[in-house]
Amino acid sequence: MPVDSLLVSIGVCAMFLIFAFAVAWADHTTSQWLRSRAATKQATTDTEPPYRKAA
Repeated sequence: MPVDSLLVSIGVCAMFLIFAFAVAWADHTTSQWLRSRAATKQATTDTEPPYRKAA
């Protein structure tokens, strides 16, 4: 009986760690994508639009 509960505890901990790593990876990937998208958007807004005339 104690071996069964130990195996279940190890299994639960392993599943929690796998889930935590998956969430951390997804957060890192999404944050990296949002940062690159914001940088691209900032770079395009810094330039003068072609329809505006310089004063």
